[in-house]
Amino acid sequence: MNLVLDIGNTVTKCGLFSTEQELLWFSTTPTDSKTFSAIAAEIANKASKLSWQWSGSLVAVSSVVPSAGTAFCNDARKAGAKIFEISASTQNILTGVSNAMGADRVAEAVGAWTAYRVIGRPMIVLGLGTASTMLTINEHGCVGGGFIGPGVTMILEGLARKCALLPRTDLSKAKTTVGYTTESQMDNGVLLLVRGMIHEWLEVAKAEFEQTPVVVVTGGWSLRVAEQFPTLFDTVDVPLALKGSAQIVAQSLVDGSGRNAKKTITTQTKGKHND
Repeated sequence: MNLVLDIGNTVTKCGLFSTEQELLWFSTTPTDSKTFSAIAAEIANKASKLSWQWSGSLVAVSSVVPSAGTAFCNDARKAGAKIFEISASTQNILTGVSNAMGADRVAEAVGAWTAYRVIGRPMIVLGLGTASTMLTINEHGCVGGGFIGPGVTMILEGLARKCALLPRTDLSKAKTTVGYTTESQMDNGVLLLVRGMIHEWLEVAKAEFEQTPVVVVTGGWSLRVAEQFPTLFDTVDVPLALKGSAQIVAQSLVDGSGRNAKKTITTQTKGKHND
């Protein structure tokens, strides 16, 4: 049984996986300096029946917050865990992955490819989290280009912060109609703004392929957006990055390309270490 983490700018997703890469338990916690303590408490309180222990266990970590990632990995090592860092260089499932690609996007791409691939069809992977992202994968498993734009929360908070008379909203009452109050105009306006951004991204990306791509969306806002615009996506999978990380670990440990992976599995810090 392995623990897998996706340390994001706003929240950290964590899950326990069986040796067959089945997700047994899933939870989220805010990303901060106490991420390790929060996850340890979650496991002790809510996943105690799984009898998982830090000591001697493998913990896979994808992180886009260097300070939080380093702090978590150091604490996990002190507890006896073996750390596997997710990155472009430690995955061997997809080709064309840039070394500059964030660990979360690497994990999401692998998760989408391994869980939802349809033979002969390319894929588009959308992430609707703190930022909005899109990535293409051709039918042969080669990662192409994509987009990065503002996330839903970023847009909402930007409006409230820069405009003194605009309130904070959360799209909980958003509709695809014209708004008649300040709040509804903000909610509905941002919702349609996000739909327009996603729609245009998809149109541009789909034009690069001869076959219709499989569209997978993940991230904290994915369920909310998919509820409003269900025809934009084929699949919604919030813990997609965790599933991808679990696949990366499993594949790296069983085939010959595990050489890179072994370098990232550590039980203690030796000199400088980038997590």
